Amino acid sequence: MQQEQQLLEGFEADQTPCRVDNLHRPDVRLRGFGFFLALTPATDAEKQFLFEHSRELHERFGISPERIQPASRIHATILDLGRELEDDDLPAQITIDGAIAALAHVRLPAVPIRFTHVRGFAGNALTLRSEPADHQPFLHLRSIVTKLLKERAGLQPRSNGQPHISLHYDLPQSIGEHSIEPIDWKAKRLALILSHVGHGHHQILATWDLTK
Repeated sequence: MQQEQQLLEGFEADQTPCRVDNLHRPDVRLRGFGFFLALTPATDAEKQFLFEHSRELHERFGISPERIQPASRIHATILDLGRELEDDDLPAQITIDGAIAALAHVRLPAVPIRFTHVRGFAGNALTLRSEPADHQPFLHLRSIVTKLLKERAGLQPRSNGQPHISLHYDLPQSIGEHSIEPIDWKAKRLALILSHVGHGHHQILATWDLTK
């Protein structure tokens, strides 16, 4: 799915696909790509903090850690820019460059998130969730970024629902929804990510520190 670009009259945008990490994994089928903006841990300590909570929840609910989301891929998606892209339908490099330029030299706010419950159903993801009353900082950042991408790059990002973190994909059993001891995380980094679906790889295209 190629993203719409604002074009100068008389010129055609270069739709050369973006550069892709070559993982050399012939034994695993690549199912396509996901293209999105997400909040990510800014330090190794943050990654480990969230991963340890994930590991504890897996133990609490008797979920095998075989497909646990590794610390390096923990994130909370802000906006989708092209989910489930086919192998031959990568985002154009000009789309990525436009998104990066749109968010350049902009002070964006850090996002405090309090996760208060966990939800999981067989065949779906195990996710950390927050209360609606705590969504405002997340939604505020999403609104700012959406406006910048639309006005400066001509992109049409799609929102990704309520703030959540996926801890495990394709759960083997349902656990329903449960309250947990609050997990407080102040997200201080925004990342533009190309996900290699099937290979379990997040290619980081750009990052922005959230400092406002």
